[in-house]
Amino acid sequence: MMRKCTTDNGRFGTMAGVSRRNGSAILEVLSPPRASVSPPLRQAASTILLRSNIIIFILSNDKDEFCARILDVLEDYSNTFYISTFVLKELILLYKEEKLKHLKYKSYKEIFDSVDDLGIKIISVQRSNLSAYAELIPVADHKDPNDHLIIAQSISDNIPIISSDRKFKSYERQGLQLLFNKR
Repeated sequence: MMRKCTTDNGRFGTMAGVSRRNGSAILEVLSPPRASVSPPLRQAASTILLRSNIIIFILSNDKDEFCARILDVLEDYSNTFYISTFVLKELILLYKEEKLKHLKYKSYKEIFDSVDDLGIKIISVQRSNLSAYAELIPVADHKDPNDHLIIAQSISDNIPIISSDRKFKSYERQGLQLLFNKR
């Protein structure tokens, strides 16, 4: 699916979700190149955990949902992206509740296939993640146990996470490496 999207400099580009199996970035502007308004987060190749809202934006080909810095990360060919099994669980639940109709997938298996096609790797929850979950101190007004487990997994595995959820910022004091997607 191709569509026009605005870039940070006001120009338009054509957006497409592309396969990482052929060595391309998760998101790619085909024409014209987008000018970055903030310094890129790129340093060396990184391993990055993706939150469910980020996966949904990627699967929706909705590039307008990403700030320029996060687009730089997603378009960086050297990064390796992961999702937790708990993110897949959330996607299945959203699919069953028919909250992903806009994605036009006919089954949850098609969603899984798209995640695979993008080269996003799935990581399982391990004992160390559960220990970090048990020690995590939830912040006020953030009661979502799925979020807590994904945050704990990110902290214990020492993997930065991309999220648009402002509540995640409060966990940086506990060791969360957050790449915040300001929408």
